[in-house]
Amino acid sequence: MAEQANCVVYNVDYALAPEQPYPAGILDGLAVVAAMTAEYAHISLGGDSAGASIALGVSQLCKSMGICEIASHVLFYPTVIQGSELPGPLWDDNQITIVSEQRAALHRSYQLFEQLDAIMSGYYVADQAVDLTAPLLSPLLADPTTFHNVTLLVGEYDPFRLQGEAFIKRVGHANGDANYFRYGGISHAFLNFTGNVPAVEDALMTAAKFI
Repeated sequence: MAEQANCVVYNVDYALAPEQPYPAGILDGLAVVAAMTAEYAHISLGGDSAGASIALGVSQLCKSMGICEIASHVLFYPTVIQGSELPGPLWDDNQITIVSEQRAALHRSYQLFEQLDAIMSGYYVADQAVDLTAPLLSPLLADPTTFHNVTLLVGEYDPFRLQGEAFIKRVGHANGDANYFRYGGISHAFLNFTGNVPAVEDALMTAAKFI
């Protein structure tokens, strides 16, 4: 993406849970952005999966603390709601179109990710008594006008697709500057296939255009 967008990229080595739980990772990202504002007028934040959620947390703090407003956001298959182990529309795989022979396999995938999501949420906060609906933890519940020039890219069969779609719709309705790209036939963490899958190369080139 640095090559495609012709920009400077900082890959933040933020604190990892559960050894350093929430909000440590967000605060590390915030510190990096605060240090960069003296040198750069246009700052974009991005990430994939949980990293994208952390980027959205950083963006919220940058605005509320008066540090800066993030110019653009590039999100690959983000997790935008915590504590989502409960049944509901964001995990309803019946909304996903698929051939009948593969319906059971898709359902098992959603069930697995739903269970993992609950476990990982516990690791992320290290079982602190925090409100999982807080906007820093669940950006889907944040003020959507906070996020400008948002580009979201997700796989067709990604179990986080539905929550990502809910998020990008809210941002788009609020700001009118949201971009959504869904790649057919692939699931979560598709950036792991960089250099091997043409759709992934397209996703990187597409994302770079919106930084």
